[in-house]
Amino acid sequence: MRLFLVQHGNALPKDVDPERGLSESGKQDVANVAAFLARGSVQVERIFHSGKKRAWETAELFRECQPSLGII
Repeated sequence: MRLFLVQHGNALPKDVDPERGLSESGKQDVANVAAFLARGSVQVERIFHSGKKRAWETAELFRECQPSLGII
């Protein structure tokens, strides 16, 4: 088993989004990493994330590249 730790993408400031969702650049950065892993030999089976909006958005972007992912 291999474990990869991925930090969420860049988040919006609290005054713009109190829940601190991903910024556009954060979404693009995460999408790039997810696509890179999907093209390579890394097969992600499961994603665990905190309940924070930015972590959930990061997990969802990974799922778009690998639809069979289980997100917890």
